[in-house]
Amino acid sequence: MKNELNHKEIDQTKKASIAEGSAASLMLGFGEQYVVPFALRLGASSGQIGLLSSIPSFLGSLFQLLSAKITDKYENRKRIVLTFVLLQALTFIPLFILPVITKNFWVLAIIFTIYLSFGNIAAPAWSSWLGDVIPMNERSKYFSLRNRITIIFLFSSVLISGLILNFLEDNIWVGFGILFLMAFIGRFISFILFFKHKEPTYQSEIFSNNGFKDFVLELRKNAFGRFVIFRSSLSFAVMIASPFFAVLMLKVFNFTYLQFSVIVLAPMIIKALTMTYWGRLSHHFGNKNILRVTAILIGIIPINWLIATLLFKNNTLFIAILIIEMTSGFSWAGMELTTFNYMLDASSPKRRVKLFAYYNVIFNFLILLGGLIGSFSVMILTKQTNILTALIIVITTSGILRLIIAITATPKVKEIQNHEKVEDRRLFYEILVHRPLGFAVSSATSSMAFIENTVKKITKKK
Repeated sequence: MKNELNHKEIDQTKKASIAEGSAASLMLGFGEQYVVPFALRLGASSGQIGLLSSIPSFLGSLFQLLSAKITDKYENRKRIVLTFVLLQALTFIPLFILPVITKNFWVLAIIFTIYLSFGNIAAPAWSSWLGDVIPMNERSKYFSLRNRITIIFLFSSVLISGLILNFLEDNIWVGFGILFLMAFIGRFISFILFFKHKEPTYQSEIFSNNGFKDFVLELRKNAFGRFVIFRSSLSFAVMIASPFFAVLMLKVFNFTYLQFSVIVLAPMIIKALTMTYWGRLSHHFGNKNILRVTAILIGIIPINWLIATLLFKNNTLFIAILIIEMTSGFSWAGMELTTFNYMLDASSPKRRVKLFAYYNVIFNFLILLGGLIGSFSVMILTKQTNILTALIIVITTSGILRLIIAITATPKVKEIQNHEKVEDRRLFYEILVHRPLGFAVSSATSSMAFIENTVKKITKKK
């Protein structure tokens, strides 16, 4: 589809999107990131935490099918995004007052499901909208910059949240109330900033009758479908263990809220620092090659957690987990950036809303399966052994499955743009050794030159 916006309107939208993403990150940092600690404080069990991390996400993703239909019907993505972003902001009001009314876990689960549903209705329209605004040859650079800036706001809000909860430990419900109020303000500012976005004309695929069933049946026959299989399968393996890292830290390791916040922050900081790096690599090597490397790295993360849990205790354990999560941030930065870029490259503008919606339904269905398997495994295992052993078994299983999927599924992903096939050994060396060292040397040289010039200026003034 031809982009009908002029350069001024495109630049305005690009700048507004970075500001909007930064405000939305406050919602995530103050709100969504602390739903699990909030649930634990309400008295949720480990099994319930697994359910909270999977069922609401899946139920919310089903609303993306509705998003695709209303986007095609009204052909106004901006109005859809504005409506449901505002509704999502309003869901923080019942969370704000929840502890005063009831401490029932299932009420929280319902509110969280509604929150995710509103976000999921807005998501495909937003992805299609930004995909039409940003030219293909600028996507890696632009989204790496946008992600880097928004992550700075995300980890700042997570850190402040941890400090608030740590300071208000004796009045914890007041602390969570402040967090959810800040999350509402962040999303409301995000809502206002969407008015500054310009939208090119949207045209749906009028003559296509292909629905979700047809999409599922054709999964193995096209590039987008094979990517969906790979990415969703990897998320299935990830979700078997993902909800329980917070349980491990807060209930088994007995980390403070501040320690928990620092560990949550660590991967965000690394993401912010490495987004540009991954953007350059994606442009040079192609999205598929980056997916190959990061999928393997993501598979190693649970194994590292296992080793740290068995070998270290107390402060040493905290430092070990911190380092592991920093490597996790590096890996996920590459995976998340290339996932979004690949989906934009592999989908035509007219089909993008539908394809993104269909992807998210399958993606979140496998997240649901992974979460359910993890939850029921923990519940069954804790009856036979202690919570630590149960979590170790689940985390190890997740790591093994991640590595199997990384090795078997990534070769089936097709590179959309023209990039050479790189031999595995050379690819890992380039991405993990050669280029990081070159980047570090370049940064150090630039820093030394800056210091030297600054010293010379000061000396001349004297």
